[in-house]
Amino acid sequence: MRCVLLLELLTLTTLFTVSGNWGMSYGEALKDLDHDGLEDSFEQEILLRFLPEFRVSKTECAGLPAEFLSDRLEPLPVALNGTIYGQVFPVSPNEISGSSLEIHYYHLWSRDCGRFGHDLDTEHVSVLVQSDSPKAAASRWKALYWYAAAHEGTLCDASNGVKANAIPGRDPAVTLWISSGKHASFLTENLCHRVGCGGDRCEQMVPFSPGKIINVGEPGAPLNGAVWIASGAWPLDEKMTSDFDDSVLLRLERLEKDEVDFVSGVPLPFKAVLLGGNKTIGALEKGHSETRGALSITIQKTGRSLNRALSEAGRALQLSVKKVGKWLGVGP
Repeated sequence: MRCVLLLELLTLTTLFTVSGNWGMSYGEALKDLDHDGLEDSFEQEILLRFLPEFRVSKTECAGLPAEFLSDRLEPLPVALNGTIYGQVFPVSPNEISGSSLEIHYYHLWSRDCGRFGHDLDTEHVSVLVQSDSPKAAASRWKALYWYAAAHEGTLCDASNGVKANAIPGRDPAVTLWISSGKHASFLTENLCHRVGCGGDRCEQMVPFSPGKIINVGEPGAPLNGAVWIASGAWPLDEKMTSDFDDSVLLRLERLEKDEVDFVSGVPLPFKAVLLGGNKTIGALEKGHSETRGALSITIQKTGRSLNRALSEAGRALQLSVKKVGKWLGVGP
């Protein structure tokens, strides 16, 4: 009996040491609260292991990625502190042996302040990792492919990818370049300027250290109060599925050594047309602005001329009235 009581005491002590919370159950100590077959403590370890290095513009109009209020159904930014939200889940891609996991890193913004801006912006980068065992420690997982979402699911889709071994000196993580205002993700700085619809700029880029790394769990089983992942205010839950379908993996496999390129499937000639159209829109916007300014100056000058003409006409009319009144004998 004493042995049983001692064992129970040791178990409770261990639970308190791990959690800092006497109310935590034994099942919670094992912690797979998002029900994906992975212990939450392992997910946090692997999120930290593959965490990208982030670059933003010095002139970024939205500051840094936002932290959102927990346990609130609608997303409400409470701090622009560079918080990165993460997701880890098992996958089984064709033609890949061993065990595979997919890791998503979400940089979520209070607003998109580029052309056609709007409140709230959901962007992400992901990595496909592999190990010989699903129970392997975080340090034994290796990156296979990286994917960076850029205007995902639109005609301007410039989502890009790379084989992990094509990035020299960057095992296990990558550097992520985030376009100013629009927040599209790019795996090289040069790619940021190449295509899309021409609205992406990666200029005066500086690194930032994430304020927090928070695991959001899975759709239907959020962690850390991230119930807002299901909100209709943004398409976040749509992005919480695999980025590495067969078509993307095929494009990634066809990349040349050290090549980073687009994997969205939108034809490059079509993107070039959109890029040209974007430049035309930019020129029209500039022309509109200049024309509006010229019209404003013209209206001001015309207004002054009209005022002067009216004033002179008024004086001439008053003089004529006086002369006619004098001739009629009714004037002063």
